[in-house]
Amino acid sequence: MALGRQRERLEVPTGLVTLVLIFDGTLWLRNASGGSGQLPGQREFSSVLGGLSTGARIGGHDGRLSGVDVTLEPWAAFTLLGVPMHELSGRLVEPETALGPPVRGLTERLAASTGWGERFALIDSYLLDRMAAGPAPCPRLVWAWRELGRTGGLIPINTLAERTGRGWRQLDYRFREQIGLAPKTAARVLRLRHALSLLGEGLGLARTAVNCGFSDQSHFCREIKVMTGRTPGRFVADRSASATFPMAADRVSDRTTSVVLAS
Repeated sequence: MALGRQRERLEVPTGLVTLVLIFDGTLWLRNASGGSGQLPGQREFSSVLGGLSTGARIGGHDGRLSGVDVTLEPWAAFTLLGVPMHELSGRLVEPETALGPPVRGLTERLAASTGWGERFALIDSYLLDRMAAGPAPCPRLVWAWRELGRTGGLIPINTLAERTGRGWRQLDYRFREQIGLAPKTAARVLRLRHALSLLGEGLGLARTAVNCGFSDQSHFCREIKVMTGRTPGRFVADRSASATFPMAADRVSDRTTSVVLAS
């Protein structure tokens, strides 16, 4: 990517773990809202690994940035990284912290590759090898996470525990270990994801609040602002205004992940 000017993007909580391997340029990140994992001011990264978070961040670069962006469901990241996911919850770290020094060699090979096809093949091979050797996620946990996503975070946690055949405490432990957040906190992130999707489809504030299980529109607006740093109205307006910007697409095609900010 070479835009010739500074570019910043508001990144909202998505329920995904992100691995960005950069081989040209530097990425900076700072807080945009409250929530877990508050950064001490703005930080720069040559590459970055981020766990699940309940707060938004602003990421930017000086107009030149090349790298590979890998997004993972948290239970898949648990297998890839081989560490309890709560250790990364709300955090941004250099990839070597969890993947070890060999990941630097991968980044160097990506930089030396002759094209994106070769780079994607390198990434696929690396991920498959790591995941084959990593700890398997609990199948009941994977089902519970998917069910939370399917219901937009609305299924009661006690019901989720009953359907997995686990007690509430057992479910809480597994979620922290293999997802990174407690079940209720994870549900909050997935409810936000659902709400932003509905707003993007043009559903009004009142109907979106009802469909997402908020007690009233005021509660809905407060929650969106806490987690994104924007009121729902401003978030929709900013998304609309940025739609024609270069490289404005979401980082995941079927989810609202970000808003490109005016430069």
